[in-house]
Amino acid sequence: MQEVGRTIARLKGEGQSILLVEQNIKLALELADDVVVLNTGRVAFLGSVAQARADEASITLQLGVF
Repeated sequence: MQEVGRTIARLKGEGQSILLVEQNIKLALELADDVVVLNTGRVAFLGSVAQARADEASITLQLGVF
């Protein structure tokens, strides 16, 4: 998984746009600019990484982990 994270970070650094669908919230928050959390097919959270980190309770509620 570390190699995948490094590759995505490299592509992002090169200016590539990436849609990452990931269950590992820690990896996703390290790589993302914006976050969308889906719960049963509905948007449960939409915001920046900073907003997601500031609203840890909401993310934890939706994902059960942080």
